[in-house]
Amino acid sequence: MNCELKFIAHKFSSKYFRPLDYLLKLGTNLKDIWGGKPDFVVAQCPPTFSALPALITNTPYVIDAHNPLFQLQIWQKLPLAQTIINHALAIIVHNGEMFDLVKGLYPGAKLFTIADPIQEIAPVDPPVRIKDQILVIASFDPWDEPVGLLLETMAKLPEYNFVITADINKVTPEIGAKLKALANVKLTGFLATEEYHRVLCSTL
Repeated sequence: MNCELKFIAHKFSSKYFRPLDYLLKLGTNLKDIWGGKPDFVVAQCPPTFSALPALITNTPYVIDAHNPLFQLQIWQKLPLAQTIINHALAIIVHNGEMFDLVKGLYPGAKLFTIADPIQEIAPVDPPVRIKDQILVIASFDPWDEPVGLLLETMAKLPEYNFVITADINKVTPEIGAKLKALANVKLTGFLATEEYHRVLCSTL
């Protein structure tokens, strides 16, 4: 299949300018679709309006639905959100639970899941356990994670060391300041598979 993967980075780091960011991306995507004339587009949502350029240009599109698209009602209540969802050729969901949820919300939608291939990882033998270390797999995105509860819990358990997979450069300044204030917290950012497996096997 001849395809092109397009990722457009944010122009502004502040979320206060995110609406302007999305507007600039809309223009870029419209230009790319009009120029490239693809047979169809796969749009990663949310935000729901990632698929808006395809709708505007009357280009067939598939929605790659990350869970918050259907777990958070705001993404379904934005202007044109229902039109965008209902006009999709198909919707990709990440697991069986989301399949059932979306099927209940949109009975007429064509849904399917794409299972990631399981990569074989060499076993850590013997695993080296680090005392009182807890791995927290989270991005610390307040949209779909209990960030406040996590921060409160880690602050109340100073006897434990928390290793968090979040990237300090991708959290909000407020959350970043709170994380840096906790002496028992270490942020790793993205980890290669082998390193992730080592950290996972070393925790409680």
